[in-house]
Amino acid sequence: MASLLLTLISWYATNRSHLTGPDLDERAVRQGRVQGLAVPAVFLLSIAVSFFSVAAAMYSWLLLLVVGPLLRRIWSR
Repeated sequence: MASLLLTLISWYATNRSHLTGPDLDERAVRQGRVQGLAVPAVFLLSIAVSFFSVAAAMYSWLLLLVVGPLLRRIWSR
């Protein structure tokens, strides 16, 4: 929930031009939004998986170890 709220605050601040500086990099803003939504997405996935297997849902949290570096690698291209 904290990651989702932080992403929402960032989204609000970057959509209002008077809340950010003029030299704000749009690519960095998009990257921050995607990375900020990755954690809630993994947890939502684990909720769906938990209906089939609680153990698999807990193991799906290990995706958090992979998602961050994977997103950074994608954005560095």
